[in-house]
Amino acid sequence: NVRVDAAAELGPRAVTITTGVDSWTASDAFTVMNLLPSDDCDAAAALPPLTEGTYYSTTVGLTNSLSSGWSCIPWTLNAADATYALPLLAGQTVRVTATAPAPADAALVLLATCGDPASALACADDGFDGDPETLEYTAFEDETIYVVIDGYTLSGFGAVSSSFELIVETPAAPSPIDPPWI
Repeated sequence: NVRVDAAAELGPRAVTITTGVDSWTASDAFTVMNLLPSDDCDAAAALPPLTEGTYYSTTVGLTNSLSSGWSCIPWTLNAADATYALPLLAGQTVRVTATAPAPADAALVLLATCGDPASALACADDGFDGDPETLEYTAFEDETIYVVIDGYTLSGFGAVSSSFELIVETPAAPSPIDPPWI
């Protein structure tokens, strides 16, 4: 049995099992979460929308419902994916970063229409396993976009499902006066 304290730090956890002289470690055995897994658009609509903050969740147990047809990634994302709603005001800029611990290779997509890969506003899948993927987007009008955390798995390598860290930031707009002390 594993017991997790209510005040436990958020994020992925490794578990080591030792029996006499033998031991076995699962590097991504479980995640202390503050964001429920969200498998599709219906699940995303049932959850509170994302706001600025740092979230921990998982794609373990989720399906690979979005895999190809992306407007900004020419390859198939063949790992389980999670979808979340993110409301934005006109002119608001958002920076989103997703990181999955190695051997998982996170990919990050912002969709204009939930569940429609062809409506991708921005995509990030440049890093390798364990590397963060970051996107920045500025809304042209009041809108809700959809954040998809997906991944890429090469046959025999990587992880089909993984825990992940998701950071949503709304950076301050640059000063229209340069330098700002004038």
